[in-house]
Amino acid sequence: MLKEWIEKYPQQHNIVLEYIKCLGRLSFIQNAEEAKQTINNMKELVEKYSDNIEIALIYSDILQHLSFIQQDVEEINQTIQYLKELAEKYPNENDIIFNYATSLFNLSVEQQEVEKVKQTTQYLKGLAEKYPKHEYVVLVYVKSLVNLAFDQKEMKERKQTVQYLKELAEKYA
Repeated sequence: MLKEWIEKYPQQHNIVLEYIKCLGRLSFIQNAEEAKQTINNMKELVEKYSDNIEIALIYSDILQHLSFIQQDVEEINQTIQYLKELAEKYPNENDIIFNYATSLFNLSVEQQEVEKVKQTTQYLKGLAEKYPKHEYVVLVYVKSLVNLAFDQKEMKERKQTVQYLKELAEKYA
């Protein structure tokens, strides 16, 4: 019924917003495949109402959740790409930046190869450097470094990562 109202009253952003909220809530109780389909339905509306930041924020929350429940690295990468696009479109929206960073962290947890984890951690480093005052982004980056240290096989690499963590701790102390 909400979808019909949106088609009937396309300028009523409040109706669209409520519909997006409903889809968002629905996606939280769905499995990954069902949630992915629900989110794909949202994407068109998010693009159509790109001037409505509330819609974009809800969409970014849902994408971040999807990246958490997905287990296939390629699917997580696709979800992250959507979040990256949102972060570029809304660079001053801390919640969107945080959801993007958190999704990158979720990816690093699922990755099996240490080199891939390093690469994802480097993306997070770039975000932390771009948003140094956004403490949650920096924290997500630090958490990814901790995970990287445990994934690394060589003690020399682990020690380097731990030393870098120490330097970050001193920098932000």
